[in-house]
Amino acid sequence: MEIRKNFVVMCFAVLAVILLTGCPPAEEPADTDNGENGTIIEDTENPPEEPVDDPVDRTTTSNGQSGEEDYMAAYIGGDADPTGSQMCQGCHSDKAPGDAWTHTALLDGDESSEYYGTGCEQCHGPGGNHNGNALGILNPEKMPIDDVVVNCSQCHTSNGAFSVDAFRASIHYGEGISCVMCHNGHSEYEYFLHNEVSTNLCGNCHNDNVIALAEGTHGLPDLICVDCHNPHE
Repeated sequence: MEIRKNFVVMCFAVLAVILLTGCPPAEEPADTDNGENGTIIEDTENPPEEPVDDPVDRTTTSNGQSGEEDYMAAYIGGDADPTGSQMCQGCHSDKAPGDAWTHTALLDGDESSEYYGTGCEQCHGPGGNHNGNALGILNPEKMPIDDVVVNCSQCHTSNGAFSVDAFRASIHYGEGISCVMCHNGHSEYEYFLHNEVSTNLCGNCHNDNVIALAEGTHGLPDLICVDCHNPHE
């Protein structure tokens, strides 16, 4: 009888200890799912690296193409000998000077011009290393914006029609828009524009403003954007 009493007391004592200290938590089973069932496995010791957001496109050219640094680094015509425009026109006969108001007509079609005979090379660089090799001649549409501005300003600052400093302070320059995005040296249109109607050219980027110009108070006969805005400032 005494042994049974002691056993009961011991059982109550053990139960009291368990209630006071709490039971140890049961271990959760290891997740062996390899993700095939849609379970996301998180590696807390080696979390994935956050992507680095670099908002600057360091390879954009003046015409929105890529690889400006590579293009200029690969150019091999800088120290070449000039060949003369007649040599250029052997392959580029469509750019031969004619009656159209183009750069080639102005330079190579005018014997009084200081650039007569080498008009092509004033914009495209000397052609001695060209001979079918694209890397031996300059394509302004693939050049960095600053190189294009320097190239065009050879002539267009001396006549007072263009200020490099003013353009570099302009919104267009700040947005990476260079001369060749609006002008083409071989264009037959006024001011060598890509489009015969300058307002339509502006509409490529400013379409809402062009529509407002046509439909609003400013939609006066013959009024165009450049009557009020200077795209070079």
